[in-house]
Amino acid sequence: MEFVIDEGDNSCHDQTWRLYSSLHMHPVCLGCIIETLERSDLLPLQKQPALSELLRLLCQQYEDILKLFLQEERIVWHILTIILMLGDDSYQATAIDTVLKLVERVGCEDLVNSILDNITYKVKSCYSVDRTNLLPYYTLLGKMLHQFPGLATTLLCNYEDLLNELSLELGAGGEGLQSAVAYMFIFVCGEERGLSPRIHQQLHTGIITMLTSAQALPVQINGLGNI
Repeated sequence: MEFVIDEGDNSCHDQTWRLYSSLHMHPVCLGCIIETLERSDLLPLQKQPALSELLRLLCQQYEDILKLFLQEERIVWHILTIILMLGDDSYQATAIDTVLKLVERVGCEDLVNSILDNITYKVKSCYSVDRTNLLPYYTLLGKMLHQFPGLATTLLCNYEDLLNELSLELGAGGEGLQSAVAYMFIFVCGEERGLSPRIHQQLHTGIITMLTSAQALPVQINGLGNI
């Protein structure tokens, strides 16, 4: 399924928003891509081509799209806000890959802090017993820690409240959440600065509880990685 734009559909957007697609061999409009992702009347499956096209542009034609971002910095923040509404399972993987590539290409510390603030808010405002809706955010954070080594230090220095919430997740969440959180702490615990004694104790207790009942191999591997 491809993201194809009718030439008449993007007349309301400035010509600078048009980027030549080497895949489709004709220009595509970044404004139309963003509007497609914003539409609440579309199913996630219908948004997938637009998200995939955005990821492709960031991967293969990032010089063109970065020029546009430099001219219109607000676009970056707007795109990030939309994508962080990860939503349906059917395109969470593409959404996560797009956020990672956006951070890599833009290379802005404020952008990273915005993502961490968003994740912190999501975690703290989730009062449901079933917290599986947080899994995409935990997966994103784990992949960010793997891809950007300095992020672990940022978490330790500025996001102790988030680390506290995550450490408590190990003893309460399902295996998917536990595995994702344990994976994150592998990177955080490898830092010289180290966790506070309270979070370290919570982490230790949570890992023991998790490994006692763990059945899936990824959960066991990520849990053992913290010992």
